[in-house]
Amino acid sequence: MLNLLQKNCRCSVTLRNYFATYPVIARMQNKVIIKHEENDSRFTFSFIYSFKNNSPGRQFNLCRELEESSVQFVQRLQTNVSKVITKHHKKKKDEDQKVCARFYSDKDRFVFEDIETAKDLIYFPGIKMNLNGTDYDLVINPPLVEEVKIAEPILSTTFVYPFKLKTKFSDCQKFEWFVKKEHKEKSERKKIRLDSPDESDWKKLGEGFLFIPKTECLGGQLRLDVTPMYKDISGDKVTALSTSVVEAGPDARATISRQFRTREFRKHPYIRVMSYNILADCYAKKYDIFPQCPPFALEIEYRVHLIVNELVNFKADVICLQENDRKVYDYDLYPVLSHLGYEGEFIKKGGEVWPYLGEDKNK
Repeated sequence: MLNLLQKNCRCSVTLRNYFATYPVIARMQNKVIIKHEENDSRFTFSFIYSFKNNSPGRQFNLCRELEESSVQFVQRLQTNVSKVITKHHKKKKDEDQKVCARFYSDKDRFVFEDIETAKDLIYFPGIKMNLNGTDYDLVINPPLVEEVKIAEPILSTTFVYPFKLKTKFSDCQKFEWFVKKEHKEKSERKKIRLDSPDESDWKKLGEGFLFIPKTECLGGQLRLDVTPMYKDISGDKVTALSTSVVEAGPDARATISRQFRTREFRKHPYIRVMSYNILADCYAKKYDIFPQCPPFALEIEYRVHLIVNELVNFKADVICLQENDRKVYDYDLYPVLSHLGYEGEFIKKGGEVWPYLGEDKNK
């Protein structure tokens, strides 16, 4: 069973080892992003460097030992950048460009020869880097967005939300939604571009984790900007683009009428209990027991948006769901419900179907 307790503070999520991926630097191009977990012997060192005119630049990543000598670390840094520049110049038949990385600090007296290890270097107060004339501030463990997509398909009058959102060193995020009327490409970008989108092509629609596209958004592409934050520190904004356009959702008049009396949570000592069989995806595909239902309406990617609508708008203190698939729970229901203040536990019933139970939010 899954207990869903609405709470005041935001839930923290434990992610996989952060060395599995490097940060994607989209706009913080004047900073070096350093990721270092407490009690870990290694760190990552990432930055954007442009060696071509009018170029957004290329991201460079290093994963090094803290106890590595400072001289060896700088040499490795210069070698990595030099290899890329040399390869480019050979293609263009240009002269080789020497790479020079210099570290300095404006706050304290800094003498590179006195710095023994890479740890001493990156943790020196006010440390900066100059790479061939380009200055960088070194930032350790800034709030980061490691991955984010937009939950699709996108239906008007139903909630859309961030999908597979993964953050690091962040206790909250800012979500901004935009629409672009002309959407020519349906294929998903395989690589995040380092330059910013043309703001003149986009219209801001609103902010928040949950967003409902209106009918005037039909045929438009959605964009989501996520800014990670930790206390008063803002991290690099990351952009996700939808791979499809906003489609017309189902007639919501019956749903709105049914939820007319559940616009607010019940007040103490009363609670509202909701029980809902959401039909596991494996059952919908395995058995031909809904011949009257069009195939697209049985797809879990379509149904989950309608399910989220029901869960959010019923304002239930206790939520009891049956036939809940593990992936639907992990990627859709739990992120939405936890953002609204619920937290849960579950016990596996069998296979990949996970029934769960919600409990009173007003303890």
